Amino acid sequence: MIGAGPAGLFAALQLMENGFKPIVIERGKDVKNRRRDLAAINKEHIVNPHSNYCFGEGGAELIPTGKLYTRSTKRGDVTKNTGTFVAHGADENILIEAHPHIGTNKLPKDH
Repeated sequence: MIGAGPAGLFAALQLMENGFKPIVIERGKDVKNRRRDLAAINKEHIVNPHSNYCFGEGGAELIPTGKLYTRSTKRGDVTKNTGTFVAHGADENILIEAHPHIGTNKLPKDH
């Protein structure tokens, strides 16, 4: 698997549930270290080409908003996905909200 954003992580989870042992490869850094690189972009205008808004654990939406978002008008049943987030500490309200929002500050456990 390539990428540790939501799509890559959920694809890896699906593969594991079907008996496979995927390897997830991510170009960027983990959440904690990625936050430092983003601070350098915003404060010092220094961009790490391997760890920025586009690359790193959690994907592109992790840092800006923490929102669970899809452009699909036929997204189908997403309760398995939101249930997975709740099982790992997200607020249960994301199970019923039309536009679920976890919150960037709540996604990484080591913040």
